[in-house]
Amino acid sequence: MPGTVVRPVENTIKFDIRVADLLAGLGYCLAPGAAYDLGPTLRRIWGSDRPTMVSATLRSGFDLYLQALELPPGSEVLISAITHPDMVAIVRAQGFVPVPVDVDPATMAPDPAALRRAITPRAQVLVVAQLFGGHFDLADVLAVCRQHGLHLIEDCAQTYGGGYRGHPQADISLFSFGPLKTGTALGGAVMAVRDPAVHHRMTAIQAAYPVLPRREFAKRLAKYALLRAISNDARKLGLLFAVLTGLGRDPGAEIRAWTRSLTGAFALSRFRSQLSTPQVRLLARRLAERGATWVSRRRTVGDRLAERLAGSERPGVQVRDHLHWLFPVMVGDPAMTIERLLTGGWLALPGLSNLDTFDPPPDRPEQSPHTARHILARVLILPMHPTMTDADLAGMAAVVTADTAPIAVAPLPANGK
Repeated sequence: MPGTVVRPVENTIKFDIRVADLLAGLGYCLAPGAAYDLGPTLRRIWGSDRPTMVSATLRSGFDLYLQALELPPGSEVLISAITHPDMVAIVRAQGFVPVPVDVDPATMAPDPAALRRAITPRAQVLVVAQLFGGHFDLADVLAVCRQHGLHLIEDCAQTYGGGYRGHPQADISLFSFGPLKTGTALGGAVMAVRDPAVHHRMTAIQAAYPVLPRREFAKRLAKYALLRAISNDARKLGLLFAVLTGLGRDPGAEIRAWTRSLTGAFALSRFRSQLSTPQVRLLARRLAERGATWVSRRRTVGDRLAERLAGSERPGVQVRDHLHWLFPVMVGDPAMTIERLLTGGWLALPGLSNLDTFDPPPDRPEQSPHTARHILARVLILPMHPTMTDADLAGMAAVVTADTAPIAVAPLPANGK
């Protein structure tokens, strides 16, 4: 309507990619060329202690690693209780049994007691997630894995951007460069694998996968160029928000849906493909960037917001080298707090982006992830990015601190084990 003033909306979703990167990607799509060797770039960044390789997505790499392990059918895969649902679905689709391991809310590491309870003779793998832009010390987890012969998978989807490149003793560390990640290439993942024999099997398996068409990557570039133009501009996002609200749609849910790396029903075939040469070249370009201005500014803004929320409960508050890829905070009434934040022009989202928890096997009720469920029921992700002002941070903090909620400690099972 002419004359209508659209309220700017600060959003939790921002794209860490420049127009120059998008144009470069388009140029790669138009230029002929054979497969691109990313090996020298990966060795420069990850070193040579663990062989590295690239997959279409982090979940593709996870699926590939499980295949290469050649585990017995029915093996148990222990997983940190807050994870991407597809990780759990991949385990089941390969004929294995996923078992949740509840988390320590301060670090999001596996809770030691829950981890001990989870280990049975059928347990073969432990998957841990380094969340929110930081990482926890893996020493204790590694000791448990070595004691019980577990393969340790380190999901580092949210940690890239600082100096952390995965723990050198993890059997595999996986890094994501999906659309919302730091240094995004709009897809792709890098894996550092400890066992050269497993790396060799992974390479052989992936070599048989089809290569994604160039035209699909060109479409992806166009889609995210549009989303970036809207989401990175508070006023444009406010206009989109008003339109979606007028149509009776949930803007937060719509934006989340548009930014998913993969869409459609779950199927293993979705993960079993190779990146096209243009996307590998864009990934090489992003990896080669030495500047960390975006990350440094985001860390500064995140630290300022953390100071203002010093009295609030925040999952992962004790992680190391916090880059604030996400800024979660616990509140008593998420729906009410979201509404109050929106009044100030800040679009917070409930839950932890695309992460969720899952139920234990029917015969393992003691593994029910009480703490993870409580966190997911009461947590919000606040908008937090390098261009936010101190006034924004103060305004959000004032709303959030009026509705704080504690992180519950998981109760022991009835049998006390």
